[in-house]
Amino acid sequence: MTRTVAVTGASGFVGAAVVAGFESVGDYVIKLGRQVDADSRSRHFDLGGRMDGDLLADVDILVHCGWDLTARGNEAWEVNVTGSRRLFDAFAGKRLLFVSSMSAHRGTRQEYGLTKLAVEAAALARGGIVVRPGLVYSQHPGGMVGAFVKYGALPVTPAIGLRSRQYPVHLDDVVAAIVALSHSAKVPPGPVGICPPDAEFFGDILRTLSFQANGRSPRLLPLPWVMAYAALRALEVLTSRAPFRADSVLGLVNPAKNVPNAAWLNSELTVVARPFLRATP
Repeated sequence: MTRTVAVTGASGFVGAAVVAGFESVGDYVIKLGRQVDADSRSRHFDLGGRMDGDLLADVDILVHCGWDLTARGNEAWEVNVTGSRRLFDAFAGKRLLFVSSMSAHRGTRQEYGLTKLAVEAAALARGGIVVRPGLVYSQHPGGMVGAFVKYGALPVTPAIGLRSRQYPVHLDDVVAAIVALSHSAKVPPGPVGICPPDAEFFGDILRTLSFQANGRSPRLLPLPWVMAYAALRALEVLTSRAPFRADSVLGLVNPAKNVPNAAWLNSELTVVARPFLRATP
């Protein structure tokens, strides 16, 4: 039976892959985002805007990937947290799935992680499923990893948190887990991490992905995280074109210590995230 799946953030790095994943199994996918395509499967949705009462009327499954990374402080809470709650309240379908992050862990000081935790609580309170992907990579990495890989082509790449322990996960495995969870009658007991259980040094991740993309190992120049954080904060005051968010620094230097419900996907749905394979010489 064909199901109607709505995906927020459908034009993003993860969201676009999620759309393709559901379409590959025959589901009818509605793309929700600020930019509306000409086809009938695209609908306007702004996380910080008003909610159209009929937006989700015909939707069986809602996958919430959308997030406003430009909002700061109170605006971040109003747009991302309050906006997500409005979205969830407007949904009366069969399955709600929120794509959170491994940055959302107890003890985080990161605004991004704290707002994700708040939306996790809202999703779980409504009977939804919460997934926490690790540091997502692919053949063409996006997000923060993609930006670092791009800068890895420079003669010298300033970097922070090289010895922090992160959980890399391939984009295809994230999509496979989300699609499997949307079909499954089994619901995890809480947030479930989508990534291998073994953490990797962030520096090793960057070296591997940069080598794969650029054909050589990057020359990484370690910087004190406090210095980098202060510089990025100052740059954010002056311009909206900072290369990285200062808030991301806090996520790098204070990562999650473990993967929640690490074995659940494997034992219940036989979804296994592939191990990260280092490719540097």
